[in-house]
Amino acid sequence: PVAADAEDAAEGARRAALMAEAGERIEELVKDAQLRDQVIGLLHTSHKQEQNMLDAAHEAATGKIREAEGKRREAEALRAHAGEQIVALQAQLAEQQRQARAEAGRLSRERGAAEDAARVAGERRA
Repeated sequence: PVAADAEDAAEGARRAALMAEAGERIEELVKDAQLRDQVIGLLHTSHKQEQNMLDAAHEAATGKIREAEGKRREAEALRAHAGEQIVALQAQLAEQQRQARAEAGRLSRERGAAEDAARVAGERRA
């Protein structure tokens, strides 16, 4: 009976040691799991921050693209308007040149007529 009691006591001690060791291991696993949860939380937060930064950069770039498109359309409209103005000015210049040539022709004829009249008057005096 004493040997059996000693064996039971030794078995109990071994079980107690195994349970204590298992308890320590469980505590370590719980701590590891908590650390993993913290790391995952930090990674998730970091990912969200990166995504927010990317979204903000994308939105800013999209705004710049829209702004550039608006300026391009404005420049095209100005170019078209300038082209229309050039065509109108060319037509106006052509009309002014035509009128100037007509006026020059009229003045030339009047001068010729005046010269003829002066010559005739000169011949009459002579």
